[in-house]
Amino acid sequence: MYSRILLAIVLFISSNAPAVSSSRTKPTFDVYRFNSVDFITKDTTDSDDFTPFNYTGPVTHITCPKGKCANGYVCVNGYCSDCISTSQCIEENSQQVCKYMISNGGLLPYGLCAHKHLFNAKFTLYDGLSFSIFFVAAAISAGGGVGGGGIFVPVLILVARFTTKEAIPLSNTLVAGASVANLIQNFGKKRPRNPTKTLIDFSTALLIEPLTLLGTTIGVFLHQIFPGYLIILLLAIAMGATTIKTTTKGIQTYKKERAADEERFLLASSLSLNDESIKAQYPWADIVQLILILAVSTTISTLRGGDGSPSLIGILQCSPLYWIFTVVLFPLIILFSIFAGWRMLKRNQIELDKGIKMPGDILWSAKKILLVGIFSLFAGVLASLLGVGGGLIKAPVLLELGLSPDVTAATSSYMILFTSLSSSIQYLLLGRLILDYGLIFFFIGIVASFFGQTALNWMVSKYNRKSYIIFVIAAVIGLSTLLLMVTEVLSFIGSGGSDKFTWICDSAPS
Repeated sequence: MYSRILLAIVLFISSNAPAVSSSRTKPTFDVYRFNSVDFITKDTTDSDDFTPFNYTGPVTHITCPKGKCANGYVCVNGYCSDCISTSQCIEENSQQVCKYMISNGGLLPYGLCAHKHLFNAKFTLYDGLSFSIFFVAAAISAGGGVGGGGIFVPVLILVARFTTKEAIPLSNTLVAGASVANLIQNFGKKRPRNPTKTLIDFSTALLIEPLTLLGTTIGVFLHQIFPGYLIILLLAIAMGATTIKTTTKGIQTYKKERAADEERFLLASSLSLNDESIKAQYPWADIVQLILILAVSTTISTLRGGDGSPSLIGILQCSPLYWIFTVVLFPLIILFSIFAGWRMLKRNQIELDKGIKMPGDILWSAKKILLVGIFSLFAGVLASLLGVGGGLIKAPVLLELGLSPDVTAATSSYMILFTSLSSSIQYLLLGRLILDYGLIFFFIGIVASFFGQTALNWMVSKYNRKSYIIFVIAAVIGLSTLLLMVTEVLSFIGSGGSDKFTWICDSAPS
């Protein structure tokens, strides 16, 4: 009894003391940011919970009739409350712990439930199972250059027991790791039929990626506005149609590979052209321009905030400055894309005049460039609206344009690298990335991608079937669609089935 009274006195003093006093009380604690609130990084267990005997934590005015609360709260006597013990959190999610908050350098005896850390907590069955799934999924996705985010996010939520806000940043680290490995493997390669060109189509990436990036900005807003049932419906229609279309493309390509002797002859003869004496021309200007565009976009997004992330410079959502930062990229990217399209037409004509256009290359025209621009913008909108990776949409578009499957996979993975790294950096700066899990996932993505890419390349080379790449893309899209549908439906049911459109500024701080 006396020890509990003494403990309560210590807590009271530490909660009102300056930072120095707090550090003396718990010197091993570090602070990190979770949803813009300071928390203690130490994952507590019942043995090291240090809360007063009869403390219940601050209680909100939000009721929890179903016994569940969102945003890290726990249900206490019918109301959503801060947690005071890890045992309260694991009743809902065995992967969560109660993370105590600090205020003005002092430790508070309550906090919010959040996913445990990896390095200073027990490694669980959920961790092992999810790591295994991630390795297999990343290995398969790497061959098609589609990232795998549509698989990673549902597995992070359903198996690893992360919340959606925790899962999306971690998914980006997996995709980034896989894309880094793909870039290392593909950067020095040349196209089998045209050794003067790189396997990655850097020029096409420069045309597509900026407009896709612009579309994601629109998609983020629509995701906050649209009700859950509409997102589920759009997900089923868009991704279902994409799966069917890509599978059909794979079957058609497979039949051509089996039936066309002329095609096999061209493939065999083209390999003899791919000797080391012929050097591919790297369009360094295109590479640098894309890096600069994404760097500027990342900087603006980080400074602006939004979509659940705070602004680094304190810009309030829906304030005039917020909208200025939002629309500033629109005219710049549109003008740049017009210039990039004009350059693409000129380059296409030069290649035609020199006779270096080969089967599997895109024959560009003004109409095709316009359509690609529209599809790229639409792909970005769908990617962020439906929560799928851009590669799941861009790869099928590249295939429909007539790009060779191996070039499609390499180019799609190259584009994904920039967006996934950009997102990961933003989440890291904003404190929304669980760093220890993120590092492990990044490493898993690298290793699995090397394994998967090597295995698929061996199969394609051995059996002379590039259609295998298309089938991998179709399989990843189909599985992603199924998993995302399950996740969205569960989320829709858990939220009470909201069927209303919501303006993004309704919940913005004034």
